[in-house]
Amino acid sequence: MGRTVSARVIDAAARCGIFPPVSHLTRQEQIVLSLVLSLLLAGWAVKACRAAPASAQVAERVELEHARSQF
Repeated sequence: MGRTVSARVIDAAARCGIFPPVSHLTRQEQIVLSLVLSLLLAGWAVKACRAAPASAQVAERVELEHARSQF
């Protein structure tokens, strides 16, 4: 009853064979690994979101320069 929800989810996933390479890790190691992977994915998403508007601005500038050069 004292186990967290994430520990129960990881236990259930390990029993189902979803994560066989990490089944030899302890419950605490699996939780730490999942947290680290979650933070990496979140950082990757933030990096992609920050890069997206910049490329849209560059495309807009290129279109404006192209339109000006035709006149």
